Amino acid sequence: MSQSRVTIYNRQGAALATVQCSTERSWVLNGEGLCRMTLSINDGKAQESLLRYGNFVTIEHPKLPMWAGVLDTDRIWGMSQLVLNVWSAERLLKYRVSKPLNVTLTGNHAGLLYKKLIDICNTPEDLRVRYGQIFTGGTPRDEKLDGKAIYDHVRAISARTGFDWGLEGAFNPARRLYFTANLYERRGREVNLALREGANMVLGENAMVEQGRIVNELTGVGEGSTDETRITYTEIETTSRGLYGLRQDTQDFSGNREMSTLVDNVKSTLSEDAYPLKTVSATALDVGTTFNMLRLGNIFPFHATSIGFLADRRIGMNTKMRVIGMKYSDELNQTQLVLQEAV
Repeated sequence: MSQSRVTIYNRQGAALATVQCSTERSWVLNGEGLCRMTLSINDGKAQESLLRYGNFVTIEHPKLPMWAGVLDTDRIWGMSQLVLNVWSAERLLKYRVSKPLNVTLTGNHAGLLYKKLIDICNTPEDLRVRYGQIFTGGTPRDEKLDGKAIYDHVRAISARTGFDWGLEGAFNPARRLYFTANLYERRGREVNLALREGANMVLGENAMVEQGRIVNELTGVGEGSTDETRITYTEIETTSRGLYGLRQDTQDFSGNREMSTLVDNVKSTLSEDAYPLKTVSATALDVGTTFNMLRLGNIFPFHATSIGFLADRRIGMNTKMRVIGMKYSDELNQTQLVLQEAV
């Protein structure tokens, strides 16, 4: 029997019904997740008014974080059941575009830009998105409005700064659902519980991929009144250079007018590109408090015996891994994880 409680809400955040159904839902760091809800056509709650595109959904579990999102396409009609797509709350930012065109938002930190973008979302019609935990550190930033989705603007700011973002469901005192828009210097925390192969974690075939172009000398080019006056900054990662040899690249950071902003962006980019990116696909088992610790951004001690190189020429890994994606199945009561080595 499913441990998950599924509730549907209207666009004003009022609860309409609790639904008995099977779900498989995902969480994605700095992006949108997807839930597939499977509901019998003969269920009395298989009604258009309840399953209307734009209605909100929460899924609560005794151990995993609450999942919250919005009903949207696709909807698949089978002979006896409906399969519904529910997208995590980040999808709401795709419903709004940046206006007015060719205006540049400015702020003394990325958090201020984030707030201004959320304000744009709520201006034509209330999306029920509110300021949440918003990091206010960092250097001055700007963002040009060009008519693309607010979602794309937020992802661009996140990529330039290295900050994490996401929306989460919450309830006001009247139990109306709303969504908090959060910007984190770095989402999640380090936990003491280890993920151990053969204990609370299973690895399958092709469990780890090492990928990405290695760059250890990066020159960033910012703005200037002419091509000749554009500001530049170069950073070298000496340890990577010693291991792999010199690997240079140049990247255009258009919109960076302040040297301090350009330096931050170059350093953030180089920290991610100086070494191969190790990504692991694993399945977490409902053992002890493992599920209670599964949150986006959390960093776990990670111990595996079937992948990676150890210093003594054995196969294995003893490192730290960060959760960047999760997918939970009600039927299997297992959580698939996408992990990246924490650097």
